Amino acid sequence: MGKYYYGPSMSTVEKVDRVEPPGSTQYEIGRPVSMIIPLDALAAANDIVAVENPFGHTVFIIDAIIDVKVAGGTATAVIDVDITTVVTGTGDDIFDGIDANAVGKVSMSEAGAGTNAEHTAQKWDKVGGTNAFVSAKLLVEAAAALEADLILICVPCND
Repeated sequence: MGKYYYGPSMSTVEKVDRVEPPGSTQYEIGRPVSMIIPLDALAAANDIVAVENPFGHTVFIIDAIIDVKVAGGTATAVIDVDITTVVTGTGDDIFDGIDANAVGKVSMSEAGAGTNAEHTAQKWDKVGGTNAFVSAKLLVEAAAALEADLILICVPCND
């Protein structure tokens, strides 16, 4: 497991320094809001960056973008992203096998999001819900030089 995590219930895992979730006064139910999650902490194979829903409400992720600004440095390193039940959970419904060694941007709505990516809105449960975490996992090999962000465009909804 990686050592980076941000969430209202903060467990024994370290807090990510740059995640800035919207405060309760910075969003409205039904109005899209964006959130940037740095993926720079994904350095070794199997590292995870996980974020617990900070909105206080269930949200729908209507789009997500991975922006690789500096390639990771290992040719076969890839990133998977999904909504999960626990901080250490992984999956690939949002992004599947994004090349951590290719500078550029990819949206979850594009074919480039990967074979298993669903290309549709994803429900992100509020804290205490079944699927309260978004996790990004580095697979196959290390990417020590990786500089990337996961950008989520979310719509908070009434529970």
